[in-house]
Amino acid sequence: MVFDERPSPARVSAAAAAKLPRAVLLALIVAYIVSGLFGRDPWQEDDATGFGIMWTMARSGDWLLPAVAGEPVTTDGPLAFWAGAASISLLGGALGDIAAARLPTALWFLLATAALWYATLRLARRDEAQPVAFAFGGEATSRDYGRMLADVAVLLALGTIGPVITLHETTSEPAAFALTCAALYGLALSLERPVAGASLTGLTLGLLVLARGFQPAVWMALAALPLLARTEARAVRLRAAALMLLAAAAVAGAWILAVLAQRGEAGSTYLNDWFWSGLRGFAWPDLETLLWLPRTLPWYTWPLWPLAFWALYAWRHGLRHPHIAIGAVVLGAQVIGLLTTHWPSVGDVTFIVAPLVILAAFGTVSLRRAAGNVIDWFTITAFSLFALALWAYFVAAHAGIPPKMQASVLRLTSGYLPPLDWPRVLLAATASGLWLALVAWRVRQPSAPLWRGAA
Repeated sequence: MVFDERPSPARVSAAAAAKLPRAVLLALIVAYIVSGLFGRDPWQEDDATGFGIMWTMARSGDWLLPAVAGEPVTTDGPLAFWAGAASISLLGGALGDIAAARLPTALWFLLATAALWYATLRLARRDEAQPVAFAFGGEATSRDYGRMLADVAVLLALGTIGPVITLHETTSEPAAFALTCAALYGLALSLERPVAGASLTGLTLGLLVLARGFQPAVWMALAALPLLARTEARAVRLRAAALMLLAAAAVAGAWILAVLAQRGEAGSTYLNDWFWSGLRGFAWPDLETLLWLPRTLPWYTWPLWPLAFWALYAWRHGLRHPHIAIGAVVLGAQVIGLLTTHWPSVGDVTFIVAPLVILAAFGTVSLRRAAGNVIDWFTITAFSLFALALWAYFVAAHAGIPPKMQASVLRLTSGYLPPLDWPRVLLAATASGLWLALVAWRVRQPSAPLWRGAA
């Protein structure tokens, strides 16, 4: 494959690719997913419905068809509910049904971060993604550069505002997000191992059908096909595409055949409703969607989208390079999917986060130092103000000062205000203190490590 000979826009010194301690990265991942996941009841409608389906499966033994209170649920597939029901069956007695149902959510997130890390690593270590060589040496090695960018990708995912609530619920979205990340890894793997990468991508697409229905899998497949066609040999391209589609069909088809074989006419009726539920999700873009997306995407995907757009600009002479093309093509397909979704929800926006993360990571290495420092300080300030606002509303809710803020909280909670739980208040205060300590540490750190701005 012939690539553009222009100099790489990435300029990364060995100091800038300094290693982020593995223990720190793992601690951040665990803290992110554990905080707010356990120790609470399902309170949002989707969260409660998801738990209800899992609990019904575990207690009734009916694992084929998702249902709650005797009513079939055809908006999603069964995969996420299988995981939750299995966890309830195995660990419900020890952890409690609610905590057990939430455990797979944490595992889905760990899968997502691992897939993002390894996908970015594979893309970053390719020749065309390497930073420019300095005249007198001192640039980052391929190994350190790839590891640093993979760390940055995970840190950017942790710092994205929108998915925080979505990825902490007992719904299909955490599973779908993890599988989207895994599909991106499959595409990155296919650059060097077309058969293995295509098979993995197809497997994740089939599982995505079982998690969220066929609509998101269709858009991911439409993005994957031209990306798989980038391999040199025509026979390899055809074999890779065929393997991907066959793997996807085999995984999704196994559940469909099991439903038809075990449930007969009732299963056929369910699958018919499930199919048409997914088909009705496709729609021509309407004015309401066109107005809703510009209001939602900027805050939901912050701080990814400025960095992703900068990556597209900085690497504009190498848009065909795989480390940019994979993220850009998948992002484009997912945006088209959002535009053509009937009544898109915030959960649907989660699908565009994964390709944005990879693009944003490559955007960081082409930023000039001044721009990087601006984003660094803006991120610190934004999250500090966000934490301050949370404390202000917490105090207002329980102390009544100021009254308008208390009224806003009561309106959102339908007038219900839970009693103070002092152990959790102390835990939150400790977390806030740790955040302040982290900010102080960040300020004292040398400006060289690029992962600092994403931490």
